[in-house]
Amino acid sequence: MIVDLNGDVKQTQWWVKDLIPKGAIVGAVAKAASGKSTFAAALANAVAHAVPFLGREVEPTSVLIVDRDSDQNSFTARLVKFKKGIEGEPYSDGYIIVPEYFPPAYFSNGSLYDLINKYPFCDLVILDSFHKFSNANFKLNDIASVADVFSKMRDLCITGYNSDRTIIVLHHSTEHTGPKEITADDYMSMPDVSKLAMGSSAFIESVDCYFILASRNKGDKLTSMYLRPVSKRVLFPSTSPLAIAVVSEFDRMQLIDAGLWRAVVPSIDQNLRTCLDNADYPLTVRQIFDGMGEMYDIRDIRESLQRMAERKWVDFERKAHNQFQWYLIGKEYKEPAKVHNFRRAKSEE
Repeated sequence: MIVDLNGDVKQTQWWVKDLIPKGAIVGAVAKAASGKSTFAAALANAVAHAVPFLGREVEPTSVLIVDRDSDQNSFTARLVKFKKGIEGEPYSDGYIIVPEYFPPAYFSNGSLYDLINKYPFCDLVILDSFHKFSNANFKLNDIASVADVFSKMRDLCITGYNSDRTIIVLHHSTEHTGPKEITADDYMSMPDVSKLAMGSSAFIESVDCYFILASRNKGDKLTSMYLRPVSKRVLFPSTSPLAIAVVSEFDRMQLIDAGLWRAVVPSIDQNLRTCLDNADYPLTVRQIFDGMGEMYDIRDIRESLQRMAERKWVDFERKAHNQFQWYLIGKEYKEPAKVHNFRRAKSEE
């Protein structure tokens, strides 16, 4: 092929502006319980109902979700809650979400590609998750095997009438072991992510672009997550990680762009540990902020405490609604002394 460098360069087309490209295979890599399925449910509803996703314009289309990794009832409930979370009347022009739960479909015998092509009207496909579509004839850790299934997926499913189809493949990250647990902030800042995906690094090498999803939350309720876009054959206008707020009410959910992820303030964790170690009793965030002479922004202090709680360096006690006292795990503290209210005493005189 001879390329005319003086000709027009074809611009990337997007299902979600500057985030989900058309005609591509997109990877989404995350640790277990980081919000992959939650992200997928929110994305599917936004595209199918033509509402902005994380504040970005969408082009509506029908969405196929092929799920082998979630509990059917909980995932269905998430889809319904995100639909109810859409502000105003849902867009209606024949676009739908088609869930396929636990189908006997695999890479190795081509049945997964046949399943995708059963729905030619679905131009956005979400596979949850990668390793669940393998069987005895597929080697997750083999570079040639992984590269081959993505090549076939591209040739068989993103072609002809469906040349704009995008397939998003959810996948688990490696489980890091060692003295230091990898935190959500580490995932947003680590320079080398080529071996992040579970199994062969060929997963990352074979997709057109991918996201790293991470969450600080430990427990049942997901309240926030991070999203780090990584460019490969498809270039993103921005690769700065996003902070995302997960608004979860009784019967509705939303994902909201909470701005850019901010790098960790140097030395703050160690200084907060020293502050708590020198205290005679557990401290509130406000007491830490006042005691450190306003060295750090109060938001940075809150984020540092959450980060250290993930690493099991600190913990907290709930004293009242939305009031917590933080302490170093393993340190003996005195009972906090009662504070004399001088203002009240003076008014009573």
